[in-house]
Amino acid sequence: MNDTLQQTTASTPTNQWQDWFEADHFPFSVQASIEADVLAETEFNALQEALQSKLSALLAAFADTAKTERLLSVHALAETFDNPEASWEFEWMLCTNATIQAWNEEYRQKNTATDVLSFPAFEDPETLLQATDDALAIEFFNQQRQQGGSLGTIVVSWHYAKEAIQALHPTVQPASAVFQEALIRYILERFCHGCLHLLGLHHETQEKYNRVVALQAQTLKTIISN
Repeated sequence: MNDTLQQTTASTPTNQWQDWFEADHFPFSVQASIEADVLAETEFNALQEALQSKLSALLAAFADTAKTERLLSVHALAETFDNPEASWEFEWMLCTNATIQAWNEEYRQKNTATDVLSFPAFEDPETLLQATDDALAIEFFNQQRQQGGSLGTIVVSWHYAKEAIQALHPTVQPASAVFQEALIRYILERFCHGCLHLLGLHHETQEKYNRVVALQAQTLKTIISN
């Protein structure tokens, strides 16, 4: 599934949104917001602190993966990790199935809920962030800093995640530690998946899909047990 959308600004449905939290680990940061219908759910309230804490740790692990696996071009890596002023922001929105279905229909012409959608802040992130042409890379980085360093928006459906874990563990109670750990992992995997897309990594072939999955697993292994 190609869940990365063209450069665009999603037309937010009229549902109520709330700022959730901010997290950062040089050079990445997250501005998280949440749909009110999610925030009101008892299951979410039980997981909120753990999810927030692990997302902060995920940024640190993601930074390590970006460096060790050379997810960016040589110039982009230098600009990102050797520049103390570097700052790359992900916007993360945790929403309901109804909201992600509306966006999936609007932007992908698929009238169904899905797990994650990615909205890049600029066109063709693969070419720009992995460019071997230093002049092109320098121009891009200067432009992005002027625009605040946003990489784009990742939208994850809370209800889709919960339903997926219920299908995987039909006999496990939602309040159990097993269920909650599986749900947190699922949500963080989708967030990490979206981050990789916004860095220009896609999975239109089996080989590229395997790489994306391996990078997700490497990023998450230090912060999620099992």
